Amino acid sequence: MEHVPALLRRYGLLNLNKDQRFLISPRALHAIVDAAELEPSEVVLEIGAGVGNLTRLLCERARKVYAMEKDRQLMGVLQSELGDIDNLELICADALEAELPACDVVVSNLPYSIATPLTFRLLEHEFDRAILTYQLELAKRLTAKPSTKSYGRLSVMVQHHCDVRMVARVPKGAFYPPPKVESATVRLVRRPSPYVVEDEALFFELVRAGFEHRRKKLRNALAISASFPLGAEYLRSLSAPELDMRAEELTGAQLASLANIVHRKLKNAGAIASASSR
Repeated sequence: MEHVPALLRRYGLLNLNKDQRFLISPRALHAIVDAAELEPSEVVLEIGAGVGNLTRLLCERARKVYAMEKDRQLMGVLQSELGDIDNLELICADALEAELPACDVVVSNLPYSIATPLTFRLLEHEFDRAILTYQLELAKRLTAKPSTKSYGRLSVMVQHHCDVRMVARVPKGAFYPPPKVESATVRLVRRPSPYVVEDEALFFELVRAGFEHRRKKLRNALAISASFPLGAEYLRSLSAPELDMRAEELTGAQLASLANIVHRKLKNAGAIASASSR
């Protein structure tokens, strides 16, 4: 494919959005495709196709590729350069808002500014594997363990749904224009949660509230959360060692165990209230 800077000049795309970074390193591009381990029968969703240098490689391996790009000027480049590829469907849309097509594998060089909300959105979408390139700091958060600086809500949520590993670091020079920070490619493999969660919405809310006040012990962090369903009085009555620790010190399994205790407390309280109203 034509060198990306020359391609952009040919199409008159000289004033790029500051968040637009095009992966140009052949080594990094092929590493992403190899990490996807695509089968000829599989369907791929690529988010942020850019000028299509990764898209073309994906089309060579997969049965079908949906390439999503919200920038209309870049979509024009994709239509001109790749429009004749039979197993490619181009979608001009914002991945944070549009309906995402069904797929087996998600591949994306995530724009730094939307990487976190887009990751949460993808966790609600069905896929088998995802190969995602992030700012290095964010990639470390996905793979982080408890009691480390990088561990947080995103770590728990991603690891609740997926096995996660960092595939490779991606240097600044692998992009055009080069960013100010390093990046990393991460592989997510969907699997059932390794621990029991009795009420997933409650578990997610507990994790959100706990990390919103990450320096407070959970008993206090949950008590001051406006959206958590148990108030301070109920929380004082609960006996659970996790409540006297910070969210950042607990594994997903420990947070789930606490959420299950709260769920049973709420369920029992509801049953008692229902019985007393008869």
